[in-house]
Amino acid sequence: MRINPGRPGSRLQSGKPGRSAARITWRFPVAAVARNFVWHPNQKSGLIGKLPLRSRHEVSIVANNENACGAIKLKNIKLREQHINFLRENKIFLHPSGRYDEVWLKTGRAYNTHYQSAHMERYSSQTAGPALSSLGAFSYSAASLGPNASIGRYCAIGAETRIMKASHPYEWIGMCGFDYSNTEPYGSYMREHGYEEAVRELPEDKQASKVVIGNGVWIALNVLLKRQISIGEGAVVASNSVVTRDVPPYALVAGNPAQVKRLRFSEKIVERMLGSGWHRYAFTDFRTMDTSNPEKFLDQLQEAKATETIQPLPEKRIDVHAEFRRITSEVESLTEAS
Repeated sequence: MRINPGRPGSRLQSGKPGRSAARITWRFPVAAVARNFVWHPNQKSGLIGKLPLRSRHEVSIVANNENACGAIKLKNIKLREQHINFLRENKIFLHPSGRYDEVWLKTGRAYNTHYQSAHMERYSSQTAGPALSSLGAFSYSAASLGPNASIGRYCAIGAETRIMKASHPYEWIGMCGFDYSNTEPYGSYMREHGYEEAVRELPEDKQASKVVIGNGVWIALNVLLKRQISIGEGAVVASNSVVTRDVPPYALVAGNPAQVKRLRFSEKIVERMLGSGWHRYAFTDFRTMDTSNPEKFLDQLQEAKATETIQPLPEKRIDVHAEFRRITSEVESLTEAS
């Protein structure tokens, strides 16, 4: 099968100076199975791939011509019972009750992995969709921040919390996207007039990017988070806040734009909390400690660590999106074989 990177619907992005790298995205009928996909760059003919034809997926190839290797990813997959079973087996929850029926992630629906990872620990919970986030153990999210959020352990994310979308280039002539977007209505018009691609790309600082949420954070209801910010360990974000800058650890912020109102504890306690690594332990280790009194708790935690009566809970995150793609590949391979 001969694939021309310049065909309609494709996109070619050059890599960093000095490297021959490219990201090519196109739509064409391909099998979900990627393991036997073989390709090599050819200046005259573009990319040549050998892949059995079967089902339609959007595929991204990240290619580096220096070592002639590529990785293939499925963006859109159809959810099956095997995907839900994988979450159940790995204690990744979709509802406070622990049930997996009548939840937002339903079999038969299309699921968009956004070409990104969703690194989740066991005993995490996301009760809203449409896309999973990277989520640490003992955290729950009642909002869908998607793959653009990385969330630590022991976090509580309130409903309707969301991340701002990609910014528009207000410094340019047009701000609607006609010169950088291939989506509709611009894509169809370009193709009808003989053009395959927009003339420029949206700068990286305008594109959606990750929000990093530390351990032990509480984000209340209906909070709007700016892109490229971090929320420090133990911080509290009040309802209806618009967070436009980094939030310090153990700070309580509120308002539009959100401002620091005060620290949760004294500076001395905050310093001890940051150095304690309390989130590295399972909450069952704290049953004999006074978690309602931070200073007393820190003393008890320090003693337990010194006497080795508690041990850290290793952080083992699973890339759920990668596993979803693997499951899809295996199921479709079995379907093909039968």
